[in-house]
Amino acid sequence: MPINHLDDDAAAPRDAQRGTEDAEADYRGQIEAINRSQMMIEFAMDGTIIRANENYLRAFGYTHADIEGKNHSIFVSEESRQSKAYAEFWDGLRNGVYQAGLFQRIDKRGEEVWIEASYNPVPGPDRNPVKVVKFVAANVTERVHIQNQLKDAEARLQAILNSVLDGIITIDEAGTIVSLNPAAMKMFEYEQSEVAGKNIKMLMPQPDRSAHDGYLARHQSTGKSTVIGVGRELEGLSKTGRTFPMELTVTEMALQGQKFFVGVVRDISERSRNANALRRSEDLLNRTGRLAGVGGWELDLLTSEVTWSDETRRLHGFENDCVPTLEEGINFYAPEARPVIRTAIEQSIAEGKDWEVVVPVIRVDGRRIWARVKGTVQFVDGKAVRLVGVFQDVTARVAEQEALENANLRIALATDSCGIGIWDWELGSDKFNCDCLIYRLFGLEPECDKRFDLEFWANRVHEEDRSAVEKGLQECVAGIKPYDIEFRNVWDDGSIHHIRATGKAILDQGGVAIRMVGTNMDITARKQVEAALRLGNANEQRLIMGVKDYAILMLDPEGIVTTWNEGAERIKGYRAEEIVGYHYSKFYTPEAIAEGKPALELQIAAKQGRFEEEAWRVRKDGSRFWADIVITALFDANGKLRGFGKVTRDISERKAVEAEREKIAAELARYTRALERSNLELDAFAYAASHDLKAPLRVIHNASTWIEEDLAGKLTAEMSENMNLLRSRVRRMDRLLDDLLEYSRIGRETDNGHTEAISGTVLMENIQGLISPPQGFIVDANSTLAGIEVFRMPLQQILINLISNAIKHHDRKTGRIEVSVEDLGPDWRFSVKDDGPGIPAEYHEKIFKMFQTLKPRDQVEGSGMGLAMVRKHVDVAGGELKLESAVGQGSTFSFTWPKDNGRTNKTKHKFTPIGETS
Repeated sequence: MPINHLDDDAAAPRDAQRGTEDAEADYRGQIEAINRSQMMIEFAMDGTIIRANENYLRAFGYTHADIEGKNHSIFVSEESRQSKAYAEFWDGLRNGVYQAGLFQRIDKRGEEVWIEASYNPVPGPDRNPVKVVKFVAANVTERVHIQNQLKDAEARLQAILNSVLDGIITIDEAGTIVSLNPAAMKMFEYEQSEVAGKNIKMLMPQPDRSAHDGYLARHQSTGKSTVIGVGRELEGLSKTGRTFPMELTVTEMALQGQKFFVGVVRDISERSRNANALRRSEDLLNRTGRLAGVGGWELDLLTSEVTWSDETRRLHGFENDCVPTLEEGINFYAPEARPVIRTAIEQSIAEGKDWEVVVPVIRVDGRRIWARVKGTVQFVDGKAVRLVGVFQDVTARVAEQEALENANLRIALATDSCGIGIWDWELGSDKFNCDCLIYRLFGLEPECDKRFDLEFWANRVHEEDRSAVEKGLQECVAGIKPYDIEFRNVWDDGSIHHIRATGKAILDQGGVAIRMVGTNMDITARKQVEAALRLGNANEQRLIMGVKDYAILMLDPEGIVTTWNEGAERIKGYRAEEIVGYHYSKFYTPEAIAEGKPALELQIAAKQGRFEEEAWRVRKDGSRFWADIVITALFDANGKLRGFGKVTRDISERKAVEAEREKIAAELARYTRALERSNLELDAFAYAASHDLKAPLRVIHNASTWIEEDLAGKLTAEMSENMNLLRSRVRRMDRLLDDLLEYSRIGRETDNGHTEAISGTVLMENIQGLISPPQGFIVDANSTLAGIEVFRMPLQQILINLISNAIKHHDRKTGRIEVSVEDLGPDWRFSVKDDGPGIPAEYHEKIFKMFQTLKPRDQVEGSGMGLAMVRKHVDVAGGELKLESAVGQGSTFSFTWPKDNGRTNKTKHKFTPIGETS
C-alpha cells in the first residue's frame, strides 16, 4: 500500500473527532443563546422540576432553592389543575405530543401570568418521553390584560348598542352601511345581513334620497357640512315601504385611517302624533273661540309677561302675532275703563277673588267695542303668580241691552200716561212679574208688603168671571187665539172694577208656549157709561155729556147722530152743531165705508144687542186714530129699537204701547235665540275642551305606559317616580276637563234625575254607595231626612261634592260628617257639618272660585272645581249657600234649596186653574 495512503487512513479518525467537537461547541453555543434570550424549564414526566434558567425564575419570582424538587403544578392555579383541559394537556405530553400556544400560569405571589410557550417532550431510548423542555417565548400578561379590557369594553358597548332605544347606523365615506344596532333594525324592519354593504339611501324616501349624495360629495370636497353634528328631522323608509318621521344626528369618526359616519336615529312618530294632536286641539280651540267670540289671556305676575290667544288678538284688531306689554294692553281700554281694570287686577291679587267687568275697548283701527273681561288669580305656596282669563266682544249684546232699556223706558212713559199696566208670566215656573200700574189697577200701592203673584191675582178676579178668564188663558197658551177679555176685579174695600186684559204667548224654537206677556187697562168708566146709556136716566145723561175721556153719542135707528158730548168733541174734533143730524159714517175710513161696515155694525148691534171692535177712525181734520168702539142697541119697554148708544175711546197710545211691546217681544225672542246660540257655542267650546283636548292626554298616558313597559328593569327609581307623576298630572287634567264640562252644563237639565223624585233616605243611601267613605269616616244622615221627598239631581251631586271635600281635606284618618235638613216652607235648608281642621276666615270666599284649593294639588288630588260647581248649582236654583267655619272647629256648609228643585219646565205648560195654589 502506498505510504500516502496510510497517512490518509490515519487522518480520518482525527477529522471525525474534530467534527464532533465542533458540533458540540456549536450546540452549546445555541443552548447558551436560547438560555440568554428565552425562559426555559425542564421537568420530568411526573412533573418534577429538573432545572429552570434565570430568565424563567425571574419572570415567576422564584429562586433555584424555591423550585428544587417541586412539581411543575406550582405554576398552575388550583382551578386550572382541576380542569379537564389541564388533564388533556398532560395526556398529550405523555404521548409525546408537542404543544405550543398561549397559556395562563401563576407566579410565586399567585398572580396571573400569561405566556407564549412551547412544551417539547424529549424521547428516551425506547422512544417514550422521559422529560419535557418548556420554552417561553414571551411574557404577554400585559398584552392579554389589554385585550381582555378591549373585549370587555366591546361587550359593554355592544350591550349599550343592543339596549339603547335610539337606532345607531354606521356608514363609510362612500355611504355604504357597515352596521346597524338592534333598535335601528327594529325601526327599519331589516336584518343586519339585508343592509350591510348597501347604500344608506335605501333607508330614505324622496326627496332625502336624492339629496344624500350631494351632502356626502360636498363634505368630501370642502370638508364642510350642513348636517354633520346637527340634529334635524326627516323621514325614514322601512322595509315594508312605511315612512315615519325621525330625528337624525350624524357624527364623523376615523378608525385605522378610514373615515366613518355614525348616525343616531330616533323614531319620533309618537312625538309627531302628540304634536299634531296638540296642534289640532289648539286649532279647534282657536276656531271654537272665534265662533263663540271668546279669547283667552294670561299675565305672569313674576315677569309681567302677557300672553294672548289668537282670538284675543283678532278682537283687538291685530293681524299678526304681536302681543303688547301689560301697560300697552291696559291702554287699549277706553280712558274711563282703565282705572276699573287696574282696580280689578289689584284687588284680585290682594284678595284672591275672581273678577268680571264689561268695559269699552278701543281697537287698533280706532273702533270702539264693548268687552266682557273676566279673570282669576292662581297662587303657588300662598303667592299670586299668574292671572288668567277670557276676553269677549259683547258690543252687540250691550247695544241690545241699551235698546231694550230705552224701549222699556218708552213703554213705561206710554203706559203711565195711558193707564196701562204690563205683566209677564213664565209658564214653566208660574213666576209672575208686573209693573207698578198693575198693583194700582188691583187696588194696591207698589210699596205694599203684599206679594203680587198668580195666586193673589187669581183671587182678585170676580168669581163669576174666573172660568171665562181661565178659558181665555188656556186658548192663548194652546195657540188658538190671542188673549183678549174683560173681567171684574174686587178690591179690598169690596168695590168692583172692570179690567180689559190682552196678552200674547211667547214660543220656544219648538213652537211650545214658554211665557205670556200682556196688558191690563181699567175700563170701569166705560162700563158705567154703557149702563147709563141703557137706562136712559136724565141725571146720568147729564153726567155722560160731561165725560171728556170718551166720545159718547146717541144715534137714531138709521145711524144719524142725535147727541154729542165733550169727549166726542175732544176726540173727533167736531162741535155739536157740526155733526148732529149727520150720519155717523163720517167717522169711518173710505175703505170701511166702501165695505159697508157702518150699516153692518148697526145691524149686528140691533140683532145681538152689542157690537164691539178696535179699528181705525177719522177725525174732522182727516187724521186717523185707533179707536175702541162699543155700539149698544137701545130698546123701549115694548122691545122696539129706539136707537143706539155709541162709546168711543181713543186708544192710539195703547196701540203704540202694544206695537212697542210687540217690538220688544221680537227683540226678546231674538235675544233669546242669540243666548241659545251662545249656549250652543259654549257647549261646543266645552265639548272641545272635554273631548278633543283629551285625545293628546290619552296619547301621553299610553305613551308613558309603553315606555315604562319597554324599559322594564332599566328605569331608575327617580325615572319611575317621574313617570307616575306624569300620569297623575294627566289624570288631574282629565278630571279638570270633565269638571269644566259639568260646570258648563249646570242650569240645564241633562238627565232624568232632575224630575226623579226620591225620599231623603234613598238619596243618602245613593250618596253613601257612590262615595264609599274610607274606613274611619262616618257619614251620619240626620233623621230629619227620612220624612222628605226631593228631586235626585242636582241635589245628589251637590251633597256628594260637600261630603267628599270634608273627607278629602280632613286632617285625621277618622272623622264624622253630619247631613241634616230643615223645612223653611217653600225651601229646604240642607247642612253638611264636619269635625275637620276648619277653614280660615280669609279663605271663606276664595274656596268657591274655580281652580282654587287650600292645599297644593300634589298633596290633595282634585281639580279645584267642586265648590265652584256647588255654588253655581245653588245660584241657578235660586238658593243661598253659606259657610260657617273657624280653624280647629270644623266646617258647616249650608244651602237653601227650592222644594220644586228650581227647575224650569221645558214641556208644554199644564194650566193650573185660577184660584188654586200653584
